Amino acid sequence: MKFLNGLFLLIFAIIIGLLFWFPVFWFSDSFLNHMDKAGIILGYGLSCFSIALGAIAWFKRRDIRIWAFRKKFENVGEEFDLDKELVDAMVIPVSPHPDQPEWILRWLKPKHVSFLYTDQSQSVAQKLADEFSKPPYNINFYPNSKDIELGKHKIESPDKPEITKSISKLLLNRLLEKDLDRAKIIVDTTGGKVPMSIGAFQAAEELNISSIYVIGRGKNGWIEKPKNREDGVPKFMSDHTEF
Repeated sequence: MKFLNGLFLLIFAIIIGLLFWFPVFWFSDSFLNHMDKAGIILGYGLSCFSIALGAIAWFKRRDIRIWAFRKKFENVGEEFDLDKELVDAMVIPVSPHPDQPEWILRWLKPKHVSFLYTDQSQSVAQKLADEFSKPPYNINFYPNSKDIELGKHKIESPDKPEITKSISKLLLNRLLEKDLDRAKIIVDTTGGKVPMSIGAFQAAEELNISSIYVIGRGKNGWIEKPKNREDGVPKFMSDHTEF
């Protein structure tokens, strides 16, 4: 097959060469002279056009950069299938209300988890890490229960999304260093304060990692019964599982 492909390319190159060579003998010297002058004029015009285009690109470089590097969010709002999607690791913001992270731990069943927590949710994160690191769950937490109790990687300024983004990227990069499948790492954006969700989402996008949001079936979209699988519906914020 490789030989035939090479032969085909050789024949094609010869044909193209002949098409460019034989016109030299078909046309008169006068015609070729006119064509040569036309080529010079065309080349000059193309050079002027290229310079003008380069100048426009320079002055519009910010707009061009935004267009070229624009993000495309895949499958926004599509339901995250608990039966098909396999989760190796998660980064989860924790609120003082424990039901949402508990539901995620029970039903998404990640093997590695990093909590994003604050002063207000530190005790909740510590308790969940302690409970779910034991059988039958055996989840590997970083920071672990003792580290959380000591305040390791605690978010001191939850109203600043850049703080959460920085800590989220640190935790995500640590997971990636474990050679985990990037497509099976998920960032939750449900818990914590709004700036925390924004920071976590931004970190996920910069590292091409999927993010989800869990909608509860209780009042005001809360999860009220974390032991019931049907009490929560995870949806994609941005899907990088296949892209």
